[in-house]
Amino acid sequence: MVRTEGSFASLVGDEGRHHVSADGPVMAHGLLTASLATRIGGRLDYIARRMNWEFLKPVWEGETITARVTVRALRRTRSGAELELGIVIVNQDGHEVLRGDSTGVVRDAAGARPSAPG
Repeated sequence: MVRTEGSFASLVGDEGRHHVSADGPVMAHGLLTASLATRIGGRLDYIARRMNWEFLKPVWEGETITARVTVRALRRTRSGAELELGIVIVNQDGHEVLRGDSTGVVRDAAGARPSAPG
């Protein structure tokens, strides 16, 4: 994990000692862990409408985590596609630390919102 806990804790206002402790191991915020899957969504231009997370194990400073996103369903629409995704995040030992799902859309270029005048 990249050392971002202090910055993330300040950004979201959750500075519980388990997230910012100088005396012991630091636990990653659950939403920081979950945000790893949004990197994949960003590459797809995926616009989430719903996200559901189940946090199974804590992620500790120094651990490596990997997100696996699976397309469970895809339906074409007039302006793009609706997707249902399954999400699993595992630690370096292959243990699931987070499980979830999401529904959302990927718009065709024609369905994208126009740029603001510049």
